[in-house]
Amino acid sequence: LGVAAFAGIAGTVALIDERVSPVMPGIAIATSLVPPLCASGLCIALHQYSDGWGAFLLFFANFLVILSVASVLFIITGFIPHSEDEPLPRLIRHFSITTIGLIIVATFLTKSLVEVALSRQIDNSLRTVATQAITSIPNTTIEKISHEIDEGVVNGFITLNGPTSLKAK
Repeated sequence: LGVAAFAGIAGTVALIDERVSPVMPGIAIATSLVPPLCASGLCIALHQYSDGWGAFLLFFANFLVILSVASVLFIITGFIPHSEDEPLPRLIRHFSITTIGLIIVATFLTKSLVEVALSRQIDNSLRTVATQAITSIPNTTIEKISHEIDEGVVNGFITLNGPTSLKAK
């Protein structure tokens, strides 16, 4: 989102100031919009829809940040003339859709971030337990750790590589 904010600044400055290259908005927007949009398309093509949704949310968030930053800069620089008789309703009209969109996208992104953090915490806990369990068994390593949560119960799956079979505990 920081890159998108700077892209909005760079694009707006390029449109306002004639001394700045007219190519700047394209470059700025391409750096913040194209990567998540491409990732979204690739994930959808590979049938990884939840990852594709996450990448699309990032694209949409970047788009809204660019739009918001550009709007603010256009108002500050006077590109959008100030209205003395109705300044507050006009500002609300300019930013209401973008602000609502940013709140919705931020909610989805925050939910996704919490899920990823919880998943990593569970995987780290499983790795710690598995490492403690196999310390006494020579030449045994952890190959893969995964988990699923079913009605609040975490089921961990740990694939080990070693010379002997182990009993699950």
